Amino acid sequence: MSSAPTTHPQDARANLRGGVLVVIALLLAAAGALVAPTSARAQGTATGASGADPLSRPGLVVPAGVPAPPSVPAAAWLVADLDSGEVLAANNATAQLAPASTLKILTALALAPGLDRSTQYTAVREDAAIVGSKVGLDPGSVYTVDDLLHALMLGSGNDAAFALGTLSGGQNAAVAKMQAEAERIGAASTVVRNTSGLDAPGQVTTARDLALMARALLDNPELAKLAATRQYQFPGKGTTIGAGRPYFQVANHNKLLANYPGALGVKNGYTNAARGSFVGAAERDGNRYVVALLKSEAPTWKHTAALLDWAFANGSRVQPVGSLEPPGFRPAAQTNTNEDAGRSGSAVGSPGGSGTDVDGAPVASRPSMAGVGDSRMPSWLKVPLVVVGFLVAAVFLLRLRVLLRRRARATRRLSRS
Repeated sequence: MSSAPTTHPQDARANLRGGVLVVIALLLAAAGALVAPTSARAQGTATGASGADPLSRPGLVVPAGVPAPPSVPAAAWLVADLDSGEVLAANNATAQLAPASTLKILTALALAPGLDRSTQYTAVREDAAIVGSKVGLDPGSVYTVDDLLHALMLGSGNDAAFALGTLSGGQNAAVAKMQAEAERIGAASTVVRNTSGLDAPGQVTTARDLALMARALLDNPELAKLAATRQYQFPGKGTTIGAGRPYFQVANHNKLLANYPGALGVKNGYTNAARGSFVGAAERDGNRYVVALLKSEAPTWKHTAALLDWAFANGSRVQPVGSLEPPGFRPAAQTNTNEDAGRSGSAVGSPGGSGTDVDGAPVASRPSMAGVGDSRMPSWLKVPLVVVGFLVAAVFLLRLRVLLRRRARATRRLSRS
């Protein structure tokens, strides 16, 4: 007659140790899914369990435990870490105000990817007729898209902005692309009415949105290089590209580039209604910070420099007061096409439109690449996963205990016989 299999005590202990190790591994995996840290920027989601947005409160939001940021004469401003998206300090960060030429950051960000830099464009009367700051597009003369982008970002040319809109399917289509891009990167408080930033009814942005635009632009190597360019040889009148055509120098209006060590760009602006606006970024010792100002008094670049100085001096010790991305934000993939964005939009501020952008003139008063996906486990799945993990572990331990007891009883019976 066959006998029951014998289980030695050391075998039982080995089985128990193996079972315990399996259980520990399961529990660690489940707990890791719940508490694994993720950066707000990499996931495209603002942090905060309650979902409250501290930057939505009006007024000053500053960290404790470090010197206060310098006082600047701007209606709204923000200082943030370009890489983590953490906001170090802010004032009226979500107040909707007129952008002036800082909106051209969004123009370049939304329209440049859909255009070939070598494409040639023949200027028309509508380009030359636009008001405000211009580089001097001559009707009938030929320019490349690369020329126009440099004119846009360095010379703040409203004529170049209008031409780029025409190349992107017309002004309404260009405005729709810009609106879609703003929403894609989380700048949902921005309302676009034209490609230039000229004053227009309803055209607004926020300090937070401008910082998001700047970060997205600087994450694009070609556009980052464009924003950091100090001078460009721009073609004069002519229909040929290259030698034999007169050129003149266009200097970057962003004074931070020439006066602040480590400056990366990005854009200044001014209109009578918007007053001074400025977005500046800089990098030192591996740290990158961005400052956005709206409705500011002059000199805007110096106020930006002061806030950057504060960030570099205190950024490593600051407890963030918020995130660039608004709560619940998840980025969509960028579509670099030159087709109509499929969104309704009405361009305002074309030739004859209201507002005069003169951001090159003195101002009397100055009011990793965002991720394109989310591979993180959904938060709603984490808690159930942990619960299931613990249940599986408990069942496993109970069954192991029963099995060991049965084998122990069988061993005792066998020894008595």
